[in-house]
Amino acid sequence: MYQKIKQLLKAILPWKFIIKYETPFRILYYQFYRGRKYFCNICNKKLRRFIQLEDGNLLCPYCGSISRNRRLWELLQLEFLKSGLQVLDFSPSRSLYRNLKNYLAVNYTSTDYSGEFPADRHFDIARIDASDESYDLVICYHILEHVADDDRAIRELFRILKMNGICLIQTPFR
Repeated sequence: MYQKIKQLLKAILPWKFIIKYETPFRILYYQFYRGRKYFCNICNKKLRRFIQLEDGNLLCPYCGSISRNRRLWELLQLEFLKSGLQVLDFSPSRSLYRNLKNYLAVNYTSTDYSGEFPADRHFDIARIDASDESYDLVICYHILEHVADDDRAIRELFRILKMNGICLIQTPFR
């Protein structure tokens, strides 16, 4: 049902309009999923259930996060986000972007080369326009599988990491 509603909205409304009004759409849709059985750690909403997508992912109707977003947010909070960090995130999901932008203890920058994701900068991951050792934490989730020269991209990630910095990389593993 979710996919059909999304397809209908995309067919009749401009994409920019949908993105601009995503929050009210999601608040309305969430009302059908309110409950006490499940919890989304990104938006802190209790749910009757998550939306099961065709690919098996479980989507939060309120914030739009999928399982890997919720796991990354948990890891970031428990182990990696510390006060004063310079954080760079490649093509973040909108749900993580909102949380990290509001996380005042870190200096968060998002980047997206294609223009599909919320971004403060538009870096080419194979030629990052940033100084050496600029970032304490770099998040690169489900990006490298889309990059032609992933060796060069990894060298760039290493170049912009500060000494003892951390780069979180994940690619699909099915």
